[in-house]
Amino acid sequence: MRAREIAKAALRGAPAVAVIGILATGTAAWAAEQGNLPASMLPLLRDPEHQQTVMQAAQRSLVWVNNPCPGATFANSGDVAIFAPVTVDAQGTATGGAWRERIVAKGCGKQRLLNVLTVVEAPGKLASAALLPGTTRADPQLQRDAMQYAVVAAGGPPPPSCKKAYVGDTKYIAAEGPVDRSLPPQFRTAPWREEWTMVACETTAVVTLHFAPDASGTNIRVNLGETRRLP
Repeated sequence: MRAREIAKAALRGAPAVAVIGILATGTAAWAAEQGNLPASMLPLLRDPEHQQTVMQAAQRSLVWVNNPCPGATFANSGDVAIFAPVTVDAQGTATGGAWRERIVAKGCGKQRLLNVLTVVEAPGKLASAALLPGTTRADPQLQRDAMQYAVVAAGGPPPPSCKKAYVGDTKYIAAEGPVDRSLPPQFRTAPWREEWTMVACETTAVVTLHFAPDASGTNIRVNLGETRRLP
């Protein structure tokens, strides 16, 4: 997925709910590079203006907007995932790329992981936006595609009277089988399972999503019997 497409996926609103089943998305499974960041990228991450922008974007996450904590502290965890190759010119100006940074928010007796997407829209022009919280391995487009299934598994869209609906957390659980080596290299990720916490006013549900890469992208599957209601 190109950086501009990633940006559009992240900044669009949640999609309409679709019939539950299997969806072949047009995006690859999470294929980020962690622990091997290019040296040319480090000045971008350490730039004070960028750091401030990322912290501000993290605080626009719906889970934080709906659960504010005035005395909270925010720290960059150093966990970075690259979604599109990051390129810089001879002067060190970013010319392309997209990546995710994970912010740790602590306060009011809780700790949350807030994820922020940054996209290089034009040389030297970076834009940041909040992604879903937690440890999901889905990229921005896959998050958007999976949202419709999570909403259905949680019981459907909340009534119009409910103005407080958001994803409270995501959690990567485990791989579900081996990597399919017959797939193109960009799709060679082991199938995996996640749990997403869906909050709608006074109702909280934990839904299980199964992700399976195939030749067209990633299939998403949910089983209504796996949904848990929280008190």
